[in-house]
Amino acid sequence: ELNLCLIKIKKNELVSTNKTKYISKMKCSICKQGGHTKRSCKKMNMPVSTPKIDAETDVKVISPVKVEISSDELNNLQMVFNETKEKLTSDLMEDMLSKMNAISEKCKGDGAGLTGGVLIDMFVMAYLSLLLPSFKEEKKGESDCKILETPLSFKKISGKSTIALDWIKNSENSVKRERFNTDIMIVNITTEQWWKKKPSNCTQEENDSKFYLTPIKAGIYFIPKIYCKSNISLSSNNKTNSLIDEKSLYRMLKESIKNNMVIEFPLEVLKHDFNILNAFI
Repeated sequence: ELNLCLIKIKKNELVSTNKTKYISKMKCSICKQGGHTKRSCKKMNMPVSTPKIDAETDVKVISPVKVEISSDELNNLQMVFNETKEKLTSDLMEDMLSKMNAISEKCKGDGAGLTGGVLIDMFVMAYLSLLLPSFKEEKKGESDCKILETPLSFKKISGKSTIALDWIKNSENSVKRERFNTDIMIVNITTEQWWKKKPSNCTQEENDSKFYLTPIKAGIYFIPKIYCKSNISLSSNNKTNSLIDEKSLYRMLKESIKNNMVIEFPLEVLKHDFNILNAFI
């Protein structure tokens, strides 16, 4: 009986081995690849509704590089902040926010957000040029303007957002060129707690300190380029290769708070009405 049992086992092993060799020699009639039949072909079994993965979405384009923070560079931005804070009094900050809110209120509905964003950008540039003697608008690379001859990249957000250094997609230079060449000035017009609990993929330290639960107040934030080079990774979508996601943007704003480089808007402001006809001279 023992010998008979061993014979059966060896026979089964032989059949299994032969079957494996047979399958490995076969080619699938669906994908033309060896090692499986059409019944087990993944391509055959994939649902028709399975979306095609966009290979360009959330692709890391530039990883942060650790660099030493120059005191001169921080001093330049500190002087820019001091100059701006001195000239923008509480009354002017209230007036500024009220007028930006009026534009946002008027530009609502499908497709109107982009129009509102452009109008607010134009308004901020004109407003600052009126109030800051050292301010000048200058579009060059990532820079949108200068204060005290220091180039600044200007961004406007309304609470929890994503931004991009530029909206260039199809140029190879947009991927290869060096990023964060200028300090960044962000105007946030909405006070908001960005996450009720926490975003995904937080570090243990971030969880313990409740890092992402600090409300971000409406205000003007100044972020040193050297911090961004060391700590911020850029990603990609179908419109840009220099996307800054919500978590990265939040960390940038927190860095500005840490450095005491925030000019907060007043909590209560007057209400203005925006009329496009008043824009003509």
